Amino acid sequence: MTVKEIVAMELANENNIYLLREGMFYRAYNRSAMRIVTYLKPFKVNHKYVKTVQQEILYVGFPCSSLPSIKKLAIDKGWQVTDSDSMTPSHAITKQNDIDSLSSMIVVQGVSNKEEDYQAWVEKQFADSEGVTPSHPLTKPSELAKLITDFPIENATPMEALMFVNKLKQLVRHGNVR
Repeated sequence: MTVKEIVAMELANENNIYLLREGMFYRAYNRSAMRIVTYLKPFKVNHKYVKTVQQEILYVGFPCSSLPSIKKLAIDKGWQVTDSDSMTPSHAITKQNDIDSLSSMIVVQGVSNKEEDYQAWVEKQFADSEGVTPSHPLTKPSELAKLITDFPIENATPMEALMFVNKLKQLVRHGNVR
Protein backbone atom coordinates (compact mmCIF):
# COMPACT_ATOMS: atom_id res chain seq x y z
CA MET A 1 0.00 0.00 0.00
CA THR A 2 1.42 3.41 -0.96
CA VAL A 3 1.64 6.39 1.38
CA LYS A 4 -0.98 8.20 -0.73
CA GLU A 5 -3.38 5.28 -0.29
CA ILE A 6 -2.71 5.19 3.47
CA VAL A 7 -3.37 8.93 3.81
CA ALA A 8 -6.60 8.65 1.78
CA MET A 9 -7.75 5.67 3.84
CA GLU A 10 -7.05 7.53 7.09
CA LEU A 11 -8.84 10.68 5.91
CA ALA A 12 -12.00 8.60 5.44
CA ASN A 13 -11.46 6.69 8.71
CA GLU A 14 -14.40 7.39 11.03
CA ASN A 15 -14.20 4.75 13.76
CA ASN A 16 -11.67 2.05 12.88
CA ILE A 17 -8.06 1.21 13.59
CA TYR A 18 -6.16 -0.01 10.54
CA LEU A 19 -3.04 -2.05 11.35
CA LEU A 20 -0.79 -2.45 8.31
CA ARG A 21 1.87 -5.14 8.21
CA GLU A 22 5.30 -3.86 7.22
CA GLY A 23 7.88 -6.61 7.42
CA MET A 24 7.95 -7.99 10.95
CA PHE A 25 5.90 -5.07 12.35
CA TYR A 26 2.38 -3.71 12.30
CA ARG A 27 1.91 0.04 12.03
CA ALA A 28 -1.08 2.32 12.57
CA TYR A 29 -1.05 5.73 10.89
CA ASN A 30 -2.69 9.10 11.60
CA ARG A 31 -6.25 8.59 12.95
CA SER A 32 -5.63 4.89 13.56
CA ALA A 33 -2.53 5.82 15.56
CA MET A 34 -4.54 8.34 17.57
CA ARG A 35 -7.18 5.74 18.42
CA ILE A 36 -4.71 3.01 19.35
CA VAL A 37 -2.84 5.39 21.69
CA THR A 38 -6.00 6.97 23.12
CA TYR A 39 -8.20 3.92 23.60
CA LEU A 40 -5.99 0.81 23.54
CA LYS A 41 -2.35 1.15 24.54
CA PRO A 42 -0.04 4.15 25.07
CA PHE A 43 2.55 3.57 22.34
CA LYS A 44 5.22 6.14 21.52
CA VAL A 45 4.00 8.20 18.56
CA ASN A 46 6.54 8.77 15.78
CA HIS A 47 6.31 11.13 12.86
CA LYS A 48 8.07 11.85 9.61
CA TYR A 49 7.63 14.23 6.72
CA VAL A 50 6.72 12.39 3.52
CA LYS A 51 7.56 14.30 0.36
CA THR A 52 5.13 12.44 -1.93
CA VAL A 53 2.12 13.59 0.10
CA GLN A 54 3.76 16.81 1.33
CA GLN A 55 2.80 16.33 4.96
CA GLU A 56 3.84 14.90 8.28
CA ILE A 57 2.66 11.35 8.90
CA LEU A 58 2.14 10.13 12.47
CA TYR A 59 2.46 6.44 13.27
CA VAL A 60 2.88 3.83 15.98
CA GLY A 61 4.25 0.35 15.53
CA PHE A 62 4.74 -2.95 17.28
CA PRO A 63 6.25 -6.34 16.37
CA CYS A 64 4.01 -8.96 14.74
CA SER A 65 4.60 -11.19 17.76
CA SER A 66 2.64 -8.65 19.87
CA LEU A 67 -0.45 -8.92 17.67
CA PRO A 68 -2.24 -11.51 19.86
CA SER A 69 -2.09 -9.24 22.92
CA ILE A 70 -3.27 -6.23 20.88
CA LYS A 71 -6.16 -8.28 19.48
CA LYS A 72 -7.08 -9.47 22.97
CA LEU A 73 -7.15 -5.88 24.28
CA ALA A 74 -9.42 -4.86 21.39
CA ILE A 75 -11.75 -7.85 21.79
CA ASP A 76 -11.96 -7.25 25.55
CA LYS A 77 -13.25 -3.75 24.75
CA GLY A 78 -15.98 -5.25 22.59
CA TRP A 79 -14.48 -4.27 19.24
CA GLN A 80 -14.52 -6.52 16.20
CA VAL A 81 -11.10 -7.55 14.87
CA THR A 82 -11.08 -8.52 11.20
CA ASP A 83 -8.36 -9.89 8.95
CA SER A 84 -8.79 -7.78 5.79
CA ASP A 85 -7.19 -10.38 3.50
CA SER A 86 -10.05 -12.75 4.13
CA MET A 87 -12.49 -10.28 5.75
CA THR A 88 -13.35 -12.89 8.36
CA PRO A 89 -12.75 -12.49 12.08
CA SER A 90 -9.08 -13.15 12.71
CA HIS A 91 -7.75 -15.65 15.22
CA ALA A 92 -4.93 -15.33 17.71
CA ILE A 93 -1.46 -16.42 16.75
CA THR A 94 -0.68 -19.66 18.50
CA LYS A 95 2.92 -20.23 17.40
CA GLN A 96 5.83 -18.13 16.25
CA ASN A 97 5.63 -19.87 12.83
CA ASP A 98 2.15 -18.38 12.34
CA ILE A 99 3.71 -14.92 11.90
CA ASP A 100 4.51 -15.77 8.28
CA SER A 101 0.83 -16.27 7.54
CA LEU A 102 -0.31 -12.96 9.07
CA SER A 103 -2.57 -10.63 7.15
CA SER A 104 -1.23 -7.53 5.44
CA MET A 105 -3.96 -5.48 7.17
CA ILE A 106 -5.99 -5.95 10.34
CA VAL A 107 -9.11 -3.83 10.83
CA VAL A 108 -10.41 -3.10 14.33
CA GLN A 109 -13.99 -1.89 13.97
CA GLY A 110 -16.32 0.02 16.27
CA VAL A 111 -13.58 1.87 18.12
CA SER A 112 -15.10 5.28 18.79
CA ASN A 113 -18.43 6.99 18.45
CA LYS A 114 -17.13 10.07 20.25
CA GLU A 115 -16.38 13.40 18.65
CA GLU A 116 -12.62 13.28 18.23
CA ASP A 117 -10.39 16.28 17.69
CA TYR A 118 -7.68 14.76 15.51
CA GLN A 119 -5.99 18.10 14.76
CA ALA A 120 -5.65 18.92 18.48
CA TRP A 121 -4.13 15.47 19.06
CA VAL A 122 -1.64 16.02 16.21
CA GLU A 123 -0.59 19.39 17.60
CA LYS A 124 -0.13 17.87 21.06
CA GLN A 125 2.12 15.15 19.60
CA PHE A 126 4.34 17.74 17.93
CA ALA A 127 4.37 19.96 21.02
CA ASP A 128 5.39 16.99 23.18
CA SER A 129 8.13 15.84 20.81
CA GLU A 130 9.64 19.03 19.44
CA GLY A 131 8.13 22.12 20.98
CA VAL A 132 7.05 23.46 17.57
CA THR A 133 3.68 22.52 16.13
CA PRO A 134 2.96 22.30 12.41
CA SER A 135 0.06 24.73 12.80
CA HIS A 136 2.44 27.32 14.28
CA PRO A 137 5.40 27.42 11.89
CA LEU A 138 8.21 29.84 12.41
CA THR A 139 7.40 33.17 10.83
CA LYS A 140 10.62 35.14 11.37
CA PRO A 141 14.28 34.31 10.87
CA SER A 142 14.90 35.59 14.43
CA GLU A 143 12.76 32.72 15.76
CA LEU A 144 14.94 30.28 13.83
CA ALA A 145 18.05 31.94 15.31
CA LYS A 146 16.58 31.57 18.80
CA LEU A 147 15.97 27.84 18.24
CA ILE A 148 19.56 27.43 17.10
CA THR A 149 21.07 29.38 19.99
CA ASP A 150 18.89 27.57 22.54
CA PHE A 151 19.90 24.11 21.30
CA PRO A 152 22.43 22.60 23.79
CA ILE A 153 24.90 21.33 21.18
CA GLU A 154 27.60 20.71 23.79
CA ASN A 155 25.37 18.13 25.52
CA ALA A 156 23.81 16.60 22.40
CA THR A 157 24.74 13.29 20.89
CA PRO A 158 25.68 13.29 17.20
CA MET A 159 22.29 11.71 16.41
CA GLU A 160 20.41 14.40 18.36
CA ALA A 161 22.38 17.10 16.53
CA LEU A 162 21.58 15.50 13.17
CA MET A 163 17.90 15.27 14.07
CA PHE A 164 17.92 18.93 15.15
CA VAL A 165 19.44 20.00 11.83
CA ASN A 166 16.80 17.94 10.00
CA LYS A 167 14.08 19.65 12.06
CA LEU A 168 15.49 23.07 11.14
CA LYS A 169 15.58 22.06 7.48
CA GLN A 170 11.90 21.05 7.60
CA LEU A 171 10.94 24.29 9.35
CA VAL A 172 12.73 26.37 6.74
CA ARG A 173 11.27 24.33 3.89
CA HIS A 174 7.69 24.19 5.11
CA GLY A 175 7.41 27.20 7.37
CA ASN A 176 7.65 30.83 6.30
CA VAL A 177 11.31 31.23 7.17
CA ARG A 178 13.49 32.35 4.26
